[in-house]
Order: sequence, then C-alpha cells, then structure tokens
Amino acid sequence: MGLLALVSMLQLICEFWDVQEGSITVACDNISALDSAFDTDQSITCEMADHDILSAIRHHIQQEVIKIIIAAFGVQDHTTKQNAQAMIIF
Repeated sequence: MGLLALVSMLQLICEFWDVQEGSITVACDNISALDSAFDTDQSITCEMADHDILSAIRHHIQQEVIKIIIAAFGVQDHTTKQNAQAMIIF
C-alpha cells in the first residue's frame, strides 16, 4: 500500500508543479513487492494477492513523467544506498 501511496502522490505533485522531467530515489526493503509492482514482464492476475493495488501502481507508473529509482535494501540495512541489493529504474 505504501508504494501505491508513493506513486499516487508523485503523480499529483508532478501535475500540480508541472514537472516535465526528473527522478526520485525510493528505498524499499521488500524485494518481492518491488518485483510484483514494477516488473512489467510479469502479468497481474486476479488470483494474485493485492492484484488491485498492483494494477493501480502499474497504471500510475505508466503515466509518470519522471524516473522512479527503487533501491531495494535488506531488512537489516539502515545505512546508505551503497548497501542496495538491486537498483531498478522506471
């Protein structure tokens, strides 16, 4: 739900301030949630948990005018981006 709130607010901010380009880096400690939400090669089906939220996230991402950079941190990592296990750019 947090990722949906993030991309929703990002879209509203970009629309309000007429942002045409840019990027944002977001840290997340749930790699499987990132894969489900941002992996457009993976289809979303009704049988998937939270399929409605995942569909909404993907809808917002397709409308974004800026790059979303997701840094996937391990649960125990409380330091910097250098500890990122994966970096995903949209």
